[in-house]
Amino acid sequence: VVWSLEMAEHIPDREKFLSEIHRMLNKDHGRLAMVTWCKRDGMLEFDEEIALNYISEWYNLPRWISMERWASLAPGAGFESPTPMDWSQGVRPMQFWGDILVTSLQPKNIIGLLAIGDSGVKAGAAAALMAYGFYKDFIKFGAMRMDVKQAS
Repeated sequence: VVWSLEMAEHIPDREKFLSEIHRMLNKDHGRLAMVTWCKRDGMLEFDEEIALNYISEWYNLPRWISMERWASLAPGAGFESPTPMDWSQGVRPMQFWGDILVTSLQPKNIIGLLAIGDSGVKAGAAAALMAYGFYKDFIKFGAMRMDVKQAS
């Protein structure tokens, strides 16, 4: 079993990532369990795309994809077709990102973010955009299990 927790969103070449995980797994009963930040499936509104672009730039992330897109890549890497699951409400992201915002707006932390410079300010702004994304339901905390495809 490979457990991928909140890191797949940082990988620019998703196909290569899945192929490499598949290469490392036992071919009789290997499994990838993955949870990752992703976007809602389908077309996003203009403001949603803008928010994701800023988050990507400020957190140095590649283009966001949906869990459905992750699922569509799995068979090409040698996995059975997985079923994506939305765990967003289970992790209470609005509370998490809200807590991040409240903490970052405390005077001592504002001073710290400003002392860090541009990247500190951008990290704080990105947290606000993450909260906005969960509020508008275009950012998801997705989960899926990918089992190695068995030879027929």
